[in-house]
Amino acid sequence: MVLIYANIDFELIEISLKSKPPEMLHFSPKGTVPVLIADEQVIDESMDIIDWALYHNPNIEINTQRPLEKQLAQEIIKENDTSFKKALDAYKYSIHYPEKNIDQLFNKTTIFLDFLEAKLSRTDFLVNNHLTFADIAVFPFVRQLVNVNKERFLKLNLKGVEKWLDTLIDSDLFKNAMIKPG
Repeated sequence: MVLIYANIDFELIEISLKSKPPEMLHFSPKGTVPVLIADEQVIDESMDIIDWALYHNPNIEINTQRPLEKQLAQEIIKENDTSFKKALDAYKYSIHYPEKNIDQLFNKTTIFLDFLEAKLSRTDFLVNNHLTFADIAVFPFVRQLVNVNKERFLKLNLKGVEKWLDTLIDSDLFKNAMIKPG
C-alpha cells in the first residue's frame, strides 16, 4: 500500500508460502514476505519497506513530519509488531495451542484493539485525522484478526476500529493493492 501511495513503480510477484520459489530464497533466505528488491538492496521487513518508500518520497502525506506524531506512530507499530502479532498468531493458529481456550487467545488480542479504540475515539486515523504510515503498517494485521471470526470481533463493539477498518477497506489505495498480478 505504501509503495502505491508513494507512486513508486514496482512489480508484484505473488508467492505461495507453501512452495517458495528458489529465486525468492536466493534473495531472502529467511523466506518471509514481503520482499522488496530495490537499488540492488534486499529489504525483507514490512517496516523497512515503508521506511525505504518514505525516504524515496519523503513529502507524501502519510509521512508525518511532526516529531511527536512520528514517535506515536512508531510506538503504535512497535506494539502491533510485538504483543499484538504474537497474540494474533496464537489466535489464528489456535490449533497449535490445544491447551488454550480460543476465547482466552482472542482476549489477548483485545488489549491492543482497546488501545486502538482509545486512539480512534479522538481521531479518524491512528495518529491524527489523516492516513499515516502507522495506519498502513497496522491495518493488515487488524484485518487478519477480523477475518478469523468477524462476529466475535463485532461483539466487541469497537465503533472507532470498525469505522477505521471500513474506511481503509473501502479505499482505492487498498483496492489497488489487492489487485492480483496478471
